[in-house]
Amino acid sequence: MRQLLGTVSLSCGFLIIFYHFVLTAPNQTLFSLEGDGLKNYYTFLYHLKYDRSFLHFEGLNYPYGEHIFYTDAQPLLVNSVKWISSNLVDLSRYGIGVLNLSLLFMLLPASAMLFLILRRFSLPAWYAMPAAVGITFLSPQVLRFGGHYSLGYVAAIPLAWYLALRFFEKPNYGISFLIALNSLLWGAIHPYYLYIFSIFFLALWMAQLNHLRNSRSIFQMLIQILLPGLLMALGLLATDPYLGGRPYPLDSRYYHATPASVFLPSYPTFGIQSDFLVHWGEPQSEGIAYVGATGLLGLILLGILLIRSVKCKRLKKLARPTRFRLLNNSLFAALLLLVFSLGYPLYLMPDSVLEIIPPLNQFRSVGRLAWVFYYVFSIFAFYLTFIASRSMRRLGWRRGARLLLGIALTGIVLEAGIQNRTVSNHINHRLTDSGFCSEDFQWIEQLDVKSYQAIVPVPYYHIGSEKVFRFAGSSGAIYYSMMASLKTGLPLTSVFMSRTPMEQARRSVSFFEQAGQSPSILDDLPDSRPFLILATHEALKPEEQALLKKATLLFENPALRLYKFSTEEHSGRP
Repeated sequence: MRQLLGTVSLSCGFLIIFYHFVLTAPNQTLFSLEGDGLKNYYTFLYHLKYDRSFLHFEGLNYPYGEHIFYTDAQPLLVNSVKWISSNLVDLSRYGIGVLNLSLLFMLLPASAMLFLILRRFSLPAWYAMPAAVGITFLSPQVLRFGGHYSLGYVAAIPLAWYLALRFFEKPNYGISFLIALNSLLWGAIHPYYLYIFSIFFLALWMAQLNHLRNSRSIFQMLIQILLPGLLMALGLLATDPYLGGRPYPLDSRYYHATPASVFLPSYPTFGIQSDFLVHWGEPQSEGIAYVGATGLLGLILLGILLIRSVKCKRLKKLARPTRFRLLNNSLFAALLLLVFSLGYPLYLMPDSVLEIIPPLNQFRSVGRLAWVFYYVFSIFAFYLTFIASRSMRRLGWRRGARLLLGIALTGIVLEAGIQNRTVSNHINHRLTDSGFCSEDFQWIEQLDVKSYQAIVPVPYYHIGSEKVFRFAGSSGAIYYSMMASLKTGLPLTSVFMSRTPMEQARRSVSFFEQAGQSPSILDDLPDSRPFLILATHEALKPEEQALLKKATLLFENPALRLYKFSTEEHSGRP
């Protein structure tokens, strides 16, 4: 226990060094002011403060709204805070701080889980402690702090792996249901966790075929792999009336990992050209799972081990590179996920097959599966390095053994420091610097916002139906409209979510129908109050300029213009 607390204490030190500005002012710090990062703050805060339902989000896609599952608002976290605010103590004013601290504090149990895994493979505590902290802070999920907050929970995969190791050491139904519950809860933060865990556990069971000896084992496998997905599917089926009408991603092979994104440093570590000797593949942000210098050292040691095994005709050693069966099987499973993250066998399948089997095309970023490989191979690399150093000591090469361990530990701590310094510089935005309370929003006090039913941002943005990319908006329009919505409580007609039903998508952009046509969205409005058009001074499309000509100018400053758009005048209803 003392060693475990020491590991957590080391992680706390890293947190204080690199993220002290968040810890001292969690509710006044924004990790991003644009793109997905801004949108994810918006959906979290709007749902927490204004939505009347736990499952329905009203801030975007007005007047239809959206199921909370498709907003990336971390349903489990935001609804927990929402319930506490409604029944115990009001936390709605501290939504930013709750989101920020939840993300950062998950680094602590992540290092604890990794320490326990390292110790499970008989590595000494003095070695496992800095190794666990280094793996934690070099994690590719740390890079998600800049925008994809729900994917930045570093503890998720180590915890799932630790539970799997506990199960295969001593199988029982209690751990099986705990594994299923863990997957379901993380899936309620973001569905990609459920997707990653299901494939990881399936690969582990493939490596542990000797466990499938009877119907009891098969039933436990089904509990771990299928039960969480089944429960989530049933939940969506019961609460999402548009489940069958949502579009699938355009191509699940688009965002994938490459050998360069896994084995060579890229942003924000050292950043080198990936094809200096051979073409490794250009690194993609969605597939980054860089294993670090220690991982590369482990790869070299693995290569030496395999060559010696072939040379000495000990072919069984190829399948058992370590004396721990669970570590060998975990490595096998991680390698399968790595291959899948590279886009195979999906690349070998014609589009017609992917269309016939929708689950294969359900998740667009297969590159995220490489995250599992990062954690497993990092543990494996530290194990191989320690075993190699012990062999060197037996041969009398004590200095070389110490140097090898020093390189492994120093390398990962150094790279983790570089990564977190870069990330912390990137996410350090104060509310006072963001314009959140600036003069650009003084119009709110001068306007009777309750007399309007929603905000129409211009340039318009509709991002998320997977099919409609006609209106991408602009950073200014997205920023000012979301800030205005949070301040006024007025929802937005625009969309910045995922898999919006196609019929709603067509109606959302109907403001820009051909001249003489009434916007079909007006037929679905709950009342006749006008819209408030919020337009920035950025370049507009001809159809956006035409919309402003139909509206009445109310207010203008150097940042934006406000217009009143009458729904009664432009409705096709008699």
